[in-house]
Amino acid sequence: MKGKALTVTQPTDEFAAPKWVEFDVVGTSPNSKTLRIVVRSRQNGSMLGIIQWHSAWRRYTFQPTNAIFEWDCLRDIADETENLTRRHRLKTALEPPLKGVR
Repeated sequence: MKGKALTVTQPTDEFAAPKWVEFDVVGTSPNSKTLRIVVRSRQNGSMLGIIQWHSAWRRYTFQPTNAIFEWDCLRDIADETENLTRRHRLKTALEPPLKGVR
């Protein structure tokens, strides 16, 4: 999957486009294995938080700024974190194992 751009804001068959938030990829982790995504309000563009990999939980998590959320917004963010985690796990499963590691 190297060299292929990932557009997170594109809706898929499984997930509809978010109504209240948008997701902007702003970079990768220091080891370049996971994405860092800013969550913004579609209404005014303000930053609501960031989605990034949480190694202790082995999944993407949402880390909010000082903001207030309702359930539709939270559902969109939860769907995005789940989608990113599934993509990461699939990509990792498709990569060849390291030499000497079983």
